[in-house]
Amino acid sequence: MPREMASSGGRRLRYHSDVSHSGFRSEKELVAALRNRSETVLWSPRASARTYQILSEHQVGACIPDLLLVRSRTTEDRTPLRLSYYECALVAAALKHGTITVADLAASTHSAPHQIGKQIVRLVKLGLLREQHNAIQLRARRMPAAHVVAVEAKLSRWRDALLQAVEYLRFANEAYIAMPAGFIGRNVRALDACAEAGVGVIAVDEIDAWVVLPAEPHSPCSAEWVRVVSQSVGLSQPNTSAKASRQAR
Repeated sequence: MPREMASSGGRRLRYHSDVSHSGFRSEKELVAALRNRSETVLWSPRASARTYQILSEHQVGACIPDLLLVRSRTTEDRTPLRLSYYECALVAAALKHGTITVADLAASTHSAPHQIGKQIVRLVKLGLLREQHNAIQLRARRMPAAHVVAVEAKLSRWRDALLQAVEYLRFANEAYIAMPAGFIGRNVRALDACAEAGVGVIAVDEIDAWVVLPAEPHSPCSAEWVRVVSQSVGLSQPNTSAKASRQAR
C-alpha cells in the first residue's frame, strides 16, 4: 500500500515501500496501464463529474500528450463543436477579459477590427458571445465548468517529460508526468523539480497507479483550452442556433 512522506517543499508525497524495477517494456505499455486506472487515479467522486472523457495522443496545437482527460460538472445537453483556432482565440480573449471592446479583441488576436467581423457574427449566432455597444462579452453559461488534465509518460527521461508537461499547462488545468513506480521511488530530484514547476507525478506499476505528487491547478485562458473543451465536452447552445451548430460541425 502507498505510504506518505514529506517533500523538501513540505508537500505530501505518496510512495510504495516496494520500489522494484519497472516491468514495462515500452512507454505505450505504461500509458495503457495508466489509462485503465486513470478515472480512479485522477478523478475524485467528490468532483461530481457528469461528463468524463479520456483521449490518447490527442494533438493540441504542436503538443501531443500521452493522455488527455476532460471532465465537466454540467448537466446540460451540449454539442461538440469544431471551432477554428482563430474562433477559439476570440472566445479565449472574451473568457479572459469578461467584457472587451472589438478593438481590444482584435488587438489581442493580432488582427484588424474589420477582419474579425464574420467570426464575431458566427460566435454570436452560436450563443458563445454577446455583442453590445461595440463590446463583446462571453456568455459564461455557454462555457462548461470543465477541467483538463494532461499526462506525459516516460520510462526514465523525467526531464524531457517535465519540459513537455510544462508546455501542456497552456491548455491544461493540471499537468502530470507518469513514470514507473520504481524509478520515482529512487529519484528525489525529479520530484523536487516537478514540485517547483507545479507539475504532478504519477507512479505506475503492473498492478496499480497512484498520485505521488499532486499537480498545482491552473486556469488557462487560451485558444487551445477552448478548443479542447469545445471538441470534447461541448458547448451549450441556444435553440435558435441549431442551424449554425450544424454548420460548425
